[in-house]
Amino acid sequence: MFPQRVRPYAYLALAVLGYSLEPIALKVVVQTMSIGQINFWLCLFATLGMGAIVLLERRASIFRTYSKLDIFRILAIGAVGMFMFNVLITYGFGGLPASEATSLKYIWPVILALIAVPVMREHFSMNKVLGALLGFLGILVLANGGLSLAFSVERPDAVAAVLAAAVCWAVFNIMQKKQNYEAFTSVFLMSAFALAMFTPFMLMAGPVRIPTLTEFIALAYLGIVAFGVALAFYFKALQTGDTAKIAALSYATPFLTLVWAAVLLGETIYWYYPLALCFVVAGALLQLARRTSSMVRQTQLPDSRFYDLTAAFSGTRSPAVYAAMKGGGSVIAMRMPDSSLPRLPMPYASDRLVVFSESQPVGGVSPDEMDVAREAVGAGSEETVVFAVGETNVAARALGMLNARSLVFRQK
Repeated sequence: MFPQRVRPYAYLALAVLGYSLEPIALKVVVQTMSIGQINFWLCLFATLGMGAIVLLERRASIFRTYSKLDIFRILAIGAVGMFMFNVLITYGFGGLPASEATSLKYIWPVILALIAVPVMREHFSMNKVLGALLGFLGILVLANGGLSLAFSVERPDAVAAVLAAAVCWAVFNIMQKKQNYEAFTSVFLMSAFALAMFTPFMLMAGPVRIPTLTEFIALAYLGIVAFGVALAFYFKALQTGDTAKIAALSYATPFLTLVWAAVLLGETIYWYYPLALCFVVAGALLQLARRTSSMVRQTQLPDSRFYDLTAAFSGTRSPAVYAAMKGGGSVIAMRMPDSSLPRLPMPYASDRLVVFSESQPVGGVSPDEMDVAREAVGAGSEETVVFAVGETNVAARALGMLNARSLVFRQK
């Protein structure tokens, strides 16, 4: 559909467009429907949309890899990211202009970076401190209506709700990252769970109310596009492109939302809205600045020939690869001469480890994943990429043993 080099950015453009209209669609329904009604219909559409994507993307087999404990954890994550977040963000958008609420919501990447220090044991740096300060400065400018020292907030309840929603979204993302559950199947389960949780709230709001045509379109957009199609395109962008660049460019979303709010909703975009948003986005980008500029990084392992390709396989369709990644596993790869591969024992798969090569792949690994891997490790014309998937040290040991055997074969 798109040339290889352009493909990640085309996917990202579609994702940004989808996400940028989300606040506009939400603003359409918050004025006429209750929180329970909105989220019932939203989650219904999200469940149907994600279910369709799971089937079309041929990911249904991944459900078999989930244990009862996995299901419990997925539902717990969904309670934060699909239930609590939706309640808070719906309430906040009901009391604030879409442009202002969107600007406040985008503090979540700053919060995520701070949470990642204790939860993910990420390095605490001055960039994180400065990024957080810039983000909170943006909130003060936005909530106070400019740079005046006379602090005043017209709707503190709505502002607090959006900020609490941002915290929920940050926690949701860090929990997903820590557990490493496959995005599409896990979000389908979360959506279905949230639908079950919102059904009593919808019934308690009175007689079941069928949305008007405008409300129906807005709710379908929120559930299918924002929770489904845009998510699918964003993960495809991450899978096929440079992670840091994709993450940085995705911050065009809230600025585009300001344009839609002015054009489609007729909202006044005060001068301090983009200023506050610049502070928030600058804080997020500052925290991103010290990360590697490539979608892969060389791992902190004794053998510098090993590469961490986990990001490239974040949306994999392969049940075997996914099962080994689940719970925090990594995809480690290296290149080997073609001549040594026929005598190496591959592919190999167990609950904790999967080992395979380009020439002997496991089921479900896509050509795109292989192309990205070859480019990432710099494989030559007479070299093949070999993968080990599992807990990082286990996967690295497996590759180390294969490499040792390969050297023995080459010496013979």
